[in-house]
Amino acid sequence: MKKTLNIFFAIFLFNFAVSAQKTETIRVKGNEAAAFIAKSEYKFPTFTRAKIYLKNGEIASARINYDYFDQTMKYLGEKGDTLIISNIDDIKNISTDLDTFFCENKYYEWIASSTKARLAMRRTFKFLDSEKVGAYGTSSPTHNIQSQNAILGVTHLNLDLNEELSFSKETTYYISPINGHFVEANKKNISKLFPHKNISDYI
Repeated sequence: MKKTLNIFFAIFLFNFAVSAQKTETIRVKGNEAAAFIAKSEYKFPTFTRAKIYLKNGEIASARINYDYFDQTMKYLGEKGDTLIISNIDDIKNISTDLDTFFCENKYYEWIASSTKARLAMRRTFKFLDSEKVGAYGTSSPTHNIQSQNAILGVTHLNLDLNEELSFSKETTYYISPINGHFVEANKKNISKLFPHKNISDYI
């Protein structure tokens, strides 16, 4: 049963080996930017109750949310203010009812596991550029480009229909042995994880 499970997991992993990293450019009209950022910035629609498992064996509890733009785990303080978890090196993993984040200097979102390995991903959103859209759909870079921090406070900016913002959405997949470190889920690393199986045979 364990052999079968690991073989099917290897097949599942191979889907990611073809393209371990996916990048998408998203263009948003200025008057739609606030709604786009509000929808895309966080992992969860609202801050979610989670248990934080520390490497020293202690367990903490907090309402958390992962910020895809600045790659930080945030939590609600006692007064309801949004704070950043800063001691990531002390954390083993963070778990909600349905999701888990593994911590290895960065946060990795759990996707699936077998008896031998874990599959996870990291997703990032980045603000790239801003352009003015002219007649007939032509565009030109805005001379006064706002910083990413300003764009993320987009509700305070005067962005209009004729301004277009570009964002990059990048998703990278990772694998690791059950008690090992995460590496990119490419064909080479998957083959190392399953040395007795010819992964190409499972395409």
